[in-house]
Amino acid sequence: MGRKKSAVFGFIKEKLQERIKNWDNKNLSKSDKEVLIKSGAQRLPSYAMSVFLLPAVVCQELEMAMSKFWWRSKGSNTKSIHWVCWNKLCAPKSEGGMSFRCLRDFNIALLGKQAWLVFSNFKARYYPSGTFLSASVGSSPSYIWRSVLASQSLLKSNKFCRVGCGKEDDILNSPWLPLPADPYIHTTNEALINQKVFALMKTGERAWDEDLIFDLFDRRDAENILSIPIGA
Repeated sequence: MGRKKSAVFGFIKEKLQERIKNWDNKNLSKSDKEVLIKSGAQRLPSYAMSVFLLPAVVCQELEMAMSKFWWRSKGSNTKSIHWVCWNKLCAPKSEGGMSFRCLRDFNIALLGKQAWLVFSNFKARYYPSGTFLSASVGSSPSYIWRSVLASQSLLKSNKFCRVGCGKEDDILNSPWLPLPADPYIHTTNEALINQKVFALMKTGERAWDEDLIFDLFDRRDAENILSIPIGA
């Protein structure tokens, strides 16, 4: 990919400017502009953003071009006043915005979808021991891997696991408790370090070892673990 990533992705800005130039030749209402921005301008970089993490400056330039188009009254050379910043226009309409996309956030969300594929299909290559949530950049990573890994924090904050056989999920580092706001174990116990969830099950049975769990965990964690049905 090289170091000048902004130049590599410059073609997206050029295509967007070309589209906006064609739109500027028409007498468009605000409703028309809203449709063109949402269905045309913001979808233009979707394919690239689903694979690569676009540099922040590229996202800013694309949003600036859309903002100028939104506020311009008519003609491509007409100056305009930006009465509201782009971030406020990205807010939901119920909060006074226009529900436009923040391209950086949208980029991370698209990469998050790719991360779900990585969870199951590329484990041996990128994180042979552990899960995607505990994976690191590693040595000599590709730009695609760096891009997908950028969504790791998003997945950590919005994901909790369903327990199956328990052999993949780390007890302390995986978000496996049924608590969306905080699905991580709080108990600190040396016996739990580097241990997988299946170690908390009865040998040869699909059931929790209640005595072991109450012995190792504090009340909050123990009760939440035992509330989890063990999948097939």
